[in-house]
Amino acid sequence: MPIPDDHQDKFAISQTQCLNCGGELTGEFCPHCGQKRIRDRLKFGEILREFPAKIFNFERGFWLTFIDLWRRPGILCSDYVQGKRKRYLNPLSYFFIGATAQLINLWLNSSFIRKSIEENIVHARETPAQAEQFQKIDEALQGNTVDVFADVYITSLAQSYTYLAFLTFCLPMGMLLWIFHRWLKSNYHFAEVMVFSIYVAGHCLLVTAVTTPIFIRISMLLQVISAQGFYLGFALWAHGGFFRSGILSRFGTAAAVIGAMTIFFISIIVMFILCLIGYLFFNLR
Repeated sequence: MPIPDDHQDKFAISQTQCLNCGGELTGEFCPHCGQKRIRDRLKFGEILREFPAKIFNFERGFWLTFIDLWRRPGILCSDYVQGKRKRYLNPLSYFFIGATAQLINLWLNSSFIRKSIEENIVHARETPAQAEQFQKIDEALQGNTVDVFADVYITSLAQSYTYLAFLTFCLPMGMLLWIFHRWLKSNYHFAEVMVFSIYVAGHCLLVTAVTTPIFIRISMLLQVISAQGFYLGFALWAHGGFFRSGILSRFGTAAAVIGAMTIFFISIIVMFILCLIGYLFFNLR
């Protein structure tokens, strides 16, 4: 269920009652489930503090988090925000597991990516409008155009699916969601909306790490469309258990996801250009 209007009052209850299991609290930790007493609303720094301790001990909550993100993603995010956190993996831990899966996927499919880039460059050289441009590029790269483009592209993707994915996708999506739903009088503050953004992005990274090797062998275009379609569709599905219902509310969530995707793709292009400039500067001086 979306966050209730009396959200602030829930933490007064937490002085005597565990928000995770409902058991009676007699100290700083619940004697029934072990969760720490929660005295205030979630802050972003708290997510960061939990991350190092839990990323190396994720087996306990990973599968439950993974399954519940399939079954009821919005409700999981809402439960985490409202204090039911013991059973779930920290959102940042889950995100970085998804990012790691993408890096493994990139490593396993690097030869296919190289082959695809080589085919595209060969096709471009045969096009009269681009032949002259590639001739100049070949001269600048000393005939190593395919290898350089492939190395730079794979490097830029590797960067994009780690810290850049967080900075240029999770943060913009969280900010856009928070601004729009704040306008709709939502009670969530920024850190709570970021829980939704990080869980959604992490799950999408994890799922597309599995589907990408399949779709990319059929068509690069199909892979891009299927991946972006899943991101948008999953976010809208998760919306139902977290934010208020309504066409305008869902439109805002869709717009936030599309806006974050746009920023993310721009960051990949910028990273590719920067990596290419770095190669030219350090290797061809």
